[in-house]
Amino acid sequence: MNDIKDSFICADKKSACAVREFERGILKGALEFSDYETFCTPGHKGTLNKADVTEYDGGILFPGDSVEKAQEKARKHYGVKRLYFSVGGSSIAMKWAIWSISGDIVAPVFTHKCVFEGAVLARVDLFTFDNGQSDGLPNIPTPDDYEKAFDEHHSAKVAVVTSPDYFGRCADVEGIAKVCRKRNKLLILDGAHGAHFASSPLLPNGGEQIADFAVMSAHKTLQAYTQSAIGVCNNEKYFDRYDSAVELFGTTSPSYLLLGSIDNAICYEQENGKKYETLVDVCRRFRKEVTCLNNDDPMRLVVKSKNSKRLFDELINAKIIPETYFGDCVVFIVTLADDVEKIEKLKREIIRIEKDER
Repeated sequence: MNDIKDSFICADKKSACAVREFERGILKGALEFSDYETFCTPGHKGTLNKADVTEYDGGILFPGDSVEKAQEKARKHYGVKRLYFSVGGSSIAMKWAIWSISGDIVAPVFTHKCVFEGAVLARVDLFTFDNGQSDGLPNIPTPDDYEKAFDEHHSAKVAVVTSPDYFGRCADVEGIAKVCRKRNKLLILDGAHGAHFASSPLLPNGGEQIADFAVMSAHKTLQAYTQSAIGVCNNEKYFDRYDSAVELFGTTSPSYLLLGSIDNAICYEQENGKKYETLVDVCRRFRKEVTCLNNDDPMRLVVKSKNSKRLFDELINAKIIPETYFGDCVVFIVTLADDVEKIEKLKREIIRIEKDER
């Protein structure tokens, strides 16, 4: 994948430090200290953001049990057994899972580098398999791919599957989980791009309830700050190891801005989930006028172009930032932060640019 930051120059603007202040949860607790004179960390003393505060409460980690309550609310939202917020992205949450199992891994070649890094940290072997490509994109791994991988690598204890992938395509997570259960193996789901799936019946089943472990990036598709994510453990045999991994790879100085943004993001999804009806409909209309990849996530628009880099660059010039380009595809992520007018404008610009190309 290209680094989108290398493809445009950021305007020199002062960033707004506004926090969407719900009168509840983690940020409510943080803002209770906004009028205190502080002689403690953080060094900015609230001048950067009043909600970025120290740990306080008579020796109890601030803000008391609000983080635990927020995680419990998120656990119920996703219907999983154990859930933690991550302030180190899905990459750290993936390493929680890999370290908890500490067994050799099988995964497709097209797998996020955090899996490779997790294998190094856990001192286990990662065996990759090449499941081929179609139309310039890696194929979605199938249950048969994992059957063959386990047959070839007898020491493997765990499978990693990415679903949805970068292009909004979902794997047969349930079928892969059946292969793992039949062989007494474990399954880790990299669902980084599917944190929104639980918010509407119009979206696919993410599989975080099926896998033994799962990760989801709150910052990718929910309204949460960059670096915020969610880690899941459904296998009770590994609860203690998972808890230890969260501590081992965590920090004693978590950002309550990040934690609070996950809390708020899930609240927002729960309260505004019906908006997906409108967005799914406008994305469906978009696909009728612009050639797109046939995928599973209606919120992931993957435009097919003869010159994807040119389309990417021309959109940047038009002050529209896509997610990335890859092969003949340009990827666009639609979330609840978008609206009909914004998506329609994107469609018009793409049609204009592609017409000029011809």
